[in-house]
Amino acid sequence: MSHQMLFASTTFSCRSLGLSDSTHFTALLNAVSVAVAPSALTHSFTATKSGGVGRAKVLQDQNEIGPRLYRRTTETLYLTSQDPDAPKGTEPYATVMLGRPPKTVEDRVLQTVSFERTLQPSETTAFITGLKRVFSLVDAPSGYVHVTTDSMLAASEVGFQAMAPLFPLPPSRADGTVDSAAAREWLARKHAESTNDRVQKLAYVHELVGPRLRGTYWGTFLGREMVAELGGAERITREAPVHLVAPFGDGALYLQLTPSPEPITTPAMQTGLLALEQFLRPVLVPLPLYWATRAAEA
Repeated sequence: MSHQMLFASTTFSCRSLGLSDSTHFTALLNAVSVAVAPSALTHSFTATKSGGVGRAKVLQDQNEIGPRLYRRTTETLYLTSQDPDAPKGTEPYATVMLGRPPKTVEDRVLQTVSFERTLQPSETTAFITGLKRVFSLVDAPSGYVHVTTDSMLAASEVGFQAMAPLFPLPPSRADGTVDSAAAREWLARKHAESTNDRVQKLAYVHELVGPRLRGTYWGTFLGREMVAELGGAERITREAPVHLVAPFGDGALYLQLTPSPEPITTPAMQTGLLALEQFLRPVLVPLPLYWATRAAEA
């Protein structure tokens, strides 16, 4: 699948609020840089608490990130490897989102760290290494790596808002109109990798995401509490239906379903997601099992 462009997304909730310490914050940014390699973060822009979006600015130095993030009006700081105002192509990219609580009492509090990026198999080791370090630094309770061939579906899994897949628009007639039947077919089309129905259901229990696992994905991060809840590291290593179980940090585990990143449509992922969902059931958000329901409906 090396010829196919893959997109990955990840979100970690932050329990560590020690980011006012400059050494800690620098370590986080260094880990972020490892996770987005070989891309480099060159621009930033902010989403404000009032709903506005600021203009993109060039990042001259890593020291600019803290002041931009911890302005009182900043809700999310976006760090990206491309100028957001430039036309989007098919080139590799990485975007990191540093989110703050909507109502921040303390000036230097971080709520979430999220990633969206293109991902080649050769980049996976560095990506996961960086994510493990980020996970440990923010003391996340859990996390995931979602892989898809559609960038909008990767972005959709970061938050709690479904986003339309990037289907080509139906062709227009000479006068600029579109055949109504073709338009209806385009609107009704469902991407084979779409998990937007899961995203919409998660929105109802979003306050539980973090303490409970969001779902099952190609990559899964389990914090020390979830490891204990599932019977401990030895039991998970022995019984988890995955290709890899790797310990790291303070009692955390990283689970990987297949040797290389794959979208959910491959046979290995279809089988693996069902089995892993059953294994992780005790620590999942309290919703009907997603992959089991999807398989039954199919």
